[in-house]
Amino acid sequence: MKIVLLGGNSSKNIFWLESIEAELKKKYNDVFIHYYSHWNTNSPTIDLDKEIESLRKELENIKQYVIIAKSAGVLLALKGVSEQKLFPAVCVFIGISVMWARENNFNINQWLKSFFIPTFFIQEVNDPAISSNELEDLLKELEVQNYKIQTIPGDKHEYSQYQELGKIIISFLENL
Repeated sequence: MKIVLLGGNSSKNIFWLESIEAELKKKYNDVFIHYYSHWNTNSPTIDLDKEIESLRKELENIKQYVIIAKSAGVLLALKGVSEQKLFPAVCVFIGISVMWARENNFNINQWLKSFFIPTFFIQEVNDPAISSNELEDLLKELEVQNYKIQTIPGDKHEYSQYQELGKIIISFLENL
């Protein structure tokens, strides 16, 4: 199964993506990073529609894939699935950025409400984008189904424990 990595909004996420890729490649051969076009143009914000279309084209001949996304990449996956343009078998969402989504007028509540893909959320206990407890409350309030959530220590929305994240993700994928 192909693994697709989606990073956060900032080009600083390239290092994060490449670090997670290295961890996952210890176990899986078919891992690739989707690099956002706005990183080359220095535009401040991801164009979700443009990236969904680009990713859809990259994946059009792939039958089964997993999306592992961080921060704004989670929003890309949520919107893409909600619009029936992306069809992952499973998702791993790391540091979902609910507050940033709301600040940018993204319809995150609707995307979550209509989300049905088996999903594993990894969220820092005190992530400033949304704490793990607030995320759990939101998922229950929106009646999101088919998910697991794992809380990890942290309060910076960095998710820089690459080896630990790699182990958590691999363990989840092996136990599907």
